[in-house]
Amino acid sequence: MATTRTELELATNVLLHFNIIAAEESPSASDSMYVIGRYRDLFNEMTLNDETYWNIGQVPAEIFEPLTQMVALTVEKAFGKAAAMPPADYARSLDEGMRILRRRLRRTVNVRSAEMPTYADDF
Repeated sequence: MATTRTELELATNVLLHFNIIAAEESPSASDSMYVIGRYRDLFNEMTLNDETYWNIGQVPAEIFEPLTQMVALTVEKAFGKAAAMPPADYARSLDEGMRILRRRLRRTVNVRSAEMPTYADDF
């Protein structure tokens, strides 16, 4: 099994999540490019927050499902899959969902030491 997945596989998985395509179908170019664009936006935001450790086009297999769900949350309105609720409730629901999924992603981050000594002055 592959250790990384591509952006197109991510987009396909998001569209399968919403039943926009069947398992044996390929996504349309416009749908997949929209999802990939939103993934790239999310990736850039996460990079600013030091939450990424992978290359943008190589999604590690261990985070593929949580990342699929995060991207799905960001594109659900565009595909008409958002829950019918007042905007304020929807925003809170979206924030809570993203918070849970970010927590799942952080569990897989393997922060390695730079092997550099840290010096401190005692006063």
